[in-house]
Amino acid sequence: MAKATAEQGRLVEFQKLAGETVLSKPDMARLREQQVKLSELRIRQEAAATRLRFDLQPAGVVTLAGQALTGQGEQLITADSGLHIEGVGEFRIIPGGTDLAELAREERELLSDHQARLQRIGVANLADAEARYASHQQAQLDTKHADRALSQLAPDGIDALRAEVVTISSRKAEAQGLLSQLPPPPAQPFETWQRPQGNMRLRLPTLRR
Repeated sequence: MAKATAEQGRLVEFQKLAGETVLSKPDMARLREQQVKLSELRIRQEAAATRLRFDLQPAGVVTLAGQALTGQGEQLITADSGLHIEGVGEFRIIPGGTDLAELAREERELLSDHQARLQRIGVANLADAEARYASHQQAQLDTKHADRALSQLAPDGIDALRAEVVTISSRKAEAQGLLSQLPPPPAQPFETWQRPQGNMRLRLPTLRR
């Protein structure tokens, strides 16, 4: 009974965990697909973007699309941007080709859908979704194992097993009560027969005709 109760507790725990980490296979597949597509779009944008490498003096004040540039570095420009140099003026950098603008638009739409799906599921990013999905899969597997073990210990269910234990305990108590009412056994129920010693023989009387 103790093993069955413990297994029942494990089963309930695994079922609770499976419910808390639920994440459907289609949702997980879609998140993975979106992440791959986003990576591809960014690679394509980087390949088509205009690269601006800079090496600025400490006193120089330069901004790109409102963002200050300092020291050395590189910026990828994927959209029409203004490069402002204090005391000189502003340059407009317009990456060529309509494909780049289309890639940027496609990335924005896909990223918006991806983030909305993550929010609906209740995770921050794909890595968190992967961890939750793995936990859900493991919880489902543990639930099956615990249910199988409980079925072997209590084929008719834990409640039926408890009722059976109560019945057996009641019958045992009843039997012990009946035994306690029986008279005690005699101190020496019968005499012990002893074998004659030595070569003694039993002589029977001779019958005369």
